[in-house]
Amino acid sequence: MSVVWPAVRLQFQLLRTSNDYLLELVRAPILGLVLLALAAYHDRPDLVPNAVVAPVMVALWGTGLLAAGELIDVDRELGLLEPLIATPAPFPSLLLSRVAATSALNGVVLAEVWLVAAATGAPISVRHPLVFVGALVVTAFAMVAASLLMATLFLATRTALPFQNSLTYPLLVLGGVFVPVDSLPGWLQPLGRLVFLSWSSDLLRASLRPEPVAQPLARMGVVIGLGGIALGIGLLVLRRVLRRVRADGSLRLT
Repeated sequence: MSVVWPAVRLQFQLLRTSNDYLLELVRAPILGLVLLALAAYHDRPDLVPNAVVAPVMVALWGTGLLAAGELIDVDRELGLLEPLIATPAPFPSLLLSRVAATSALNGVVLAEVWLVAAATGAPISVRHPLVFVGALVVTAFAMVAASLLMATLFLATRTALPFQNSLTYPLLVLGGVFVPVDSLPGWLQPLGRLVFLSWSSDLLRASLRPEPVAQPLARMGVVIGLGGIALGIGLLVLRRVLRRVRADGSLRLT
């Protein structure tokens, strides 16, 4: 715990100097307003949960991906990366703490989108609060785990930017954020189910609908399982990268 709070404070200090993170606080409510307007225009109140969940998940993924890349690239530019790796504090704990601090911004995004829905008179309410809260918790865990994996891979490259650009919207579509995975082409659906976003989005949408939620605990377990796999792979790769750094001073695998 002695590592967590200094890492969180460091990340919040860096957040104050970067407008990229704050962009999600502007983009998410605008996207929510557009999607809610489309649902109202087509007289589809059944799509309101989709319109509320989508911008939150977009912000969650965007912030996590941005955090994973910025932690590495910005630390390189500021000369922080080498000292952080050399410090006696466990580097994985530092990364996890900083990614979790950045992901906390998504709580503000959720409140913003909810206020937009309320201001537009959209018929939105949490019909299954326990499922809703549980889905948020397991999704936050999976996102932090995925961010650690991506940050580890970015650490082994020259720059994270190309990977950030290529992983944003393809995985949002594949993860059923905008439309459920069942609406994707049949050959894509098995791949979509390997992305935790698809399970999280389905759970959150279901928690806003009056119908009973089918197998909520099992579905939350899948999100935890996928997050655990990402966390395990991330830690394994990170150990390899750190061994390479300490052996030859290189911050790249190749």
